Amino acid sequence: MWGELTAVGMRQHETLGSMLRDDYIEHLGFLEKDYVYNSIQVYSTDVNRTIESARSQLYGLYPWDQPGSEKHQQSEASLRRDDPDLQSLPQEDRKYIRDDPAAMNLSKISSLYDTLTVDKYLNRPFPKDLTDDDYLNMRHLHYWLNYFKINFNLSKAINTGKLNRLLQDFDGRISNPSQVLKWTFLSAHDTDISGMLLDLNVSSAKCVE
Repeated sequence: MWGELTAVGMRQHETLGSMLRDDYIEHLGFLEKDYVYNSIQVYSTDVNRTIESARSQLYGLYPWDQPGSEKHQQSEASLRRDDPDLQSLPQEDRKYIRDDPAAMNLSKISSLYDTLTVDKYLNRPFPKDLTDDDYLNMRHLHYWLNYFKINFNLSKAINTGKLNRLLQDFDGRISNPSQVLKWTFLSAHDTDISGMLLDLNVSSAKCVE
């Protein structure tokens, strides 16, 4: 189903959680080996794929067979592209679209790029008339559009709350080094990262150009 976390994505997040466990629990001893509920805070946007991303990563950080954790079962989510129009596109000007070419816009190209990226990773074939150069052009437009859409005040509106919370957490740790809470993370989207890079003046649509 479009927009859902795939089984591969779940395993990737669980692997990342295992790597974090190796670093911050086994080697550094920063977190307790057994799960302590009030030492970790986890936030996610209200989207199923980001919630599942956080859940899968926590499975790696604290596997189900560790004391204090619950046994888990991962559902097999898959992203399928089975629309016949995307399997074989007879007209050159219908490469990227499902419907009327006149309805195509940058947002639709960006959305389709996400789907094709997953297909590429899973070794699924591209639509018949879509070339590697087409894919690279779509990627360029996708990156540019993501930065352009959240430029200026919009990126500040998206990230002000996150940055304020980050500063509050640091201030809280400085003022109370013995507090139980040690770990806070947010499961969000690539657009959140783009906005953060803009606010920190690290990148922009002009850099992509």
